[in-house]
Amino acid sequence: MNGVIQSETCDLCESTDLALSYEVPGTARGLKVYVCEACGLVQSLPRIAHVARRSAFPDSGAGFGNIRYGKGFRTDFALETIARHRPLDTFRHCLDVGANRGSFILALQKVAPGIKIDAVEPDERVLDDYQGHENIKVINKRIEAVELPSVAYDLVYHCHTLEHEAHPLSSLQAIRDAMTPDGLLFIEVPNIAFLAGTDLVEEWFIDKHLYHYSTETLCGTLAAAGFDVLQEPNPDDVTNLTVIATPGPVKTTGHPAAEAGRMKNLVAEYAENLRANQEKLKEGAANLMDYARRRRVVIWGAGRIFTSLVDIGGLDATRLAGVVDKNIHKYVSEMFGVAIKAPDAIAEMKPDVVLVASRLYLDEIKAELDALLPGTDVLTLDDVLKGRVGEDHEK
Repeated sequence: MNGVIQSETCDLCESTDLALSYEVPGTARGLKVYVCEACGLVQSLPRIAHVARRSAFPDSGAGFGNIRYGKGFRTDFALETIARHRPLDTFRHCLDVGANRGSFILALQKVAPGIKIDAVEPDERVLDDYQGHENIKVINKRIEAVELPSVAYDLVYHCHTLEHEAHPLSSLQAIRDAMTPDGLLFIEVPNIAFLAGTDLVEEWFIDKHLYHYSTETLCGTLAAAGFDVLQEPNPDDVTNLTVIATPGPVKTTGHPAAEAGRMKNLVAEYAENLRANQEKLKEGAANLMDYARRRRVVIWGAGRIFTSLVDIGGLDATRLAGVVDKNIHKYVSEMFGVAIKAPDAIAEMKPDVVLVASRLYLDEIKAELDALLPGTDVLTLDDVLKGRVGEDHEK
C-alpha cells in the first residue's frame, strides 16, 4: 500500500513523511493508519473530533464498544509497580489522567488515606463511584482542556489514555510542568507488538485510538517531553507498554533507522493475518453451530472474540446453551438474543463444553471453570480457527 499524506505532521518528530500503511474498515472517523518514515511512530489520521458515543456494547470492529471497564484490570498491577519505586503512603497529590470508573484512585486512597487526587475524566456517565468523595476533585474534561497547576503532583497515573489524545507530546509536556521534580509518572498504553499475534480476528486499530506505540516510540516521546525513564516496558508483555518515569531534561533521541520499516512490516502482516483469520472464523463458527446441535455449548467471555464470532463468523448465538462473563454482565444484560450472566450461573446451563473466548485470561478462566464444574471440556479460539471443534478437540 503506497501513499503519503502531506496535510499532517508526525506528533513526535514533526516529519511530514507519513506513509499510508492500512485503511481501517468500518471506521466512523474515516481513519487511516500511517507510519512516520523518520521515527516509526504509527498514527491514525486525520486527527478529527470524536464521533458520537456508542451504546455500551462490545464491537469486533473499529467501534470497539463503550462499556469502559477494562482499566480496572490494571489497578493491582499499577499499585504494585509504583510501590517498587516509592512507598504508596508517601505520595501527597495525585493526578489521574482518564480516571474512568475510579478503580485506581479508590484503591490508592485505601493505602494513602490523606492523599489529594485530581481525577480527570471526560465521560460523566462513569463518575458515580468517586464523585463527591473526600479529597477527590473530579474534573469532567479531556486532559487537553485542563489547565494544570505548576509543580503540584508527586504522582501521575496515566493508564491507557495517551493513545486517545490528538497531540500526546504537548500533553505530556504540560504534565511534566505540573509535576514535582521528584514526582513519578506511571504511564501505560497498548503495545503494537500485539499485532504479531497469529490468532487475531478483531480489529486492533479502533476509532478511539489515534496513536499506536512501540517501546521505541513511547520512550522516545517521553524523552522529547522531558522525562527520564526509570523503568522500561517489559519485553515479555505484548499487550501493554508500561513505563515509570520522572521529570528530567528534554532529550532529542536518535530514531532507529529500522523502526519505520519494522512497523510497516508489522502492520502489513497484521492486515494479511486478520483477513485470513476472519475467513477461518466463518468456517469455525459454522462448525460450532453444528456442534451445538449435538452438545450443550456455553461461551465464557462476552467481549470482542464473542462478538467476532457473531459479527464476522456468522454464529447464531441463540443456539448456545448460554454466555457468561465476569464483568460484562454488570453492564450489558443481553447480546444477540442471549442473556449475559455471571460465571456462577454456568452450572444451571449444564454445559457439555465451554468455549473460553479470551486470550489474556485463558488460564485464569480455565481454573475458575474447573473449580465450578470440574472436568468440563474446554474449547479455545485456537480450536475454532484450526477446525478442532468436535469430539476430539483439545481439552
